[in-house]
Amino acid sequence: MNALSKKILAVKALAVLALAAALCLDASSQTTRENILISTKDHVVSISTEGDKVVFVMEAIRDFTDEMKGLFPDVDFMSFDVDVDQNGLIDRNVDLGFFATKANGLCAVYLIDSGRNSTCGAFESMGRVELSFQGTKYEARKHPIYRYAIPKGELSRGRDCFDVVFTFHSSGRGYTYYPFRALKSTHALAKTIRIKL
Repeated sequence: MNALSKKILAVKALAVLALAAALCLDASSQTTRENILISTKDHVVSISTEGDKVVFVMEAIRDFTDEMKGLFPDVDFMSFDVDVDQNGLIDRNVDLGFFATKANGLCAVYLIDSGRNSTCGAFESMGRVELSFQGTKYEARKHPIYRYAIPKGELSRGRDCFDVVFTFHSSGRGYTYYPFRALKSTHALAKTIRIKL
């Protein structure tokens, strides 16, 4: 590769980074203001802030059975992965996953590769999760809801944005990822949703 080609690639990379920064979805508006990140016929994900925490509320609005405490694959769960260093790759002991335990506890893990993560608690998060089965303004009938509150500093390393992938698993229907991907690996960070802190 010659010097001109390298310069062109560098300029393109800077343009992509500038565009990505400009496209951050804003989570920082107001504590009480809820921003909708995802709204489909099956799922809603909203985001807001509470002090130093980012709050994600994930709802499976067409799932009317309470199967949040079952055994895999007959269980409903919602989780998310964070590309902490925003490079589109899974970096061992850098990028994070957040799940809920059956006892409504937060399970924060380091991502190892596309199919593995560390054990719960390997990353000591100061976040929390609450599970409920109730109706909301998005669906009056009772449905599964996961509410995660995660410190901003855990989601990004000194940057004003963070990159996230949301995962929904429904008993009998399998996985849905946002942004959408057909890949069935446990973790993938090549396509993410970028959110401004």
